[in-house]
Amino acid sequence: AAGQVAARWRRSQQNNLLFIKSHHEDVALRLQHLLHSCLDVFDEKLHAAPKNSTDGRDAFLGLLYPTEEYKIFGYVTNTKVKFMVAVDDSASKDADIKAYFRQIHDAYCAAVNNPFHQLGTPIKSKAFDQTAAAMLGK
Repeated sequence: AAGQVAARWRRSQQNNLLFIKSHHEDVALRLQHLLHSCLDVFDEKLHAAPKNSTDGRDAFLGLLYPTEEYKIFGYVTNTKVKFMVAVDDSASKDADIKAYFRQIHDAYCAAVNNPFHQLGTPIKSKAFDQTAAAMLGK
């Protein structure tokens, strides 16, 4: 198992917040601050990766920032939408986190394919929210 997912965050190309969800409401602001502070590390890893290192679709950037309580991982789509997740389990494996990102990316694609959704705006999809909520305990 990938451990307990503490929070997930999506950012558009312009770093607009698209979605955040946490099962620890009492530490949600702290998690948001941690995830926001990872944006620089995210961009460094993204720019440091060789252009031919991915197959052109998606890129798992791996561990962005470890803290005493959480490990923060990053993922970017080919359209430069950034996904981050904070996991509160030190035994998390990259393969589990990659599978998690693929699953949440699929849910994201379904949400933004709604003809009434405007790209770059916060996600307001009950189905996406339910998928994210179900994955919090994984």
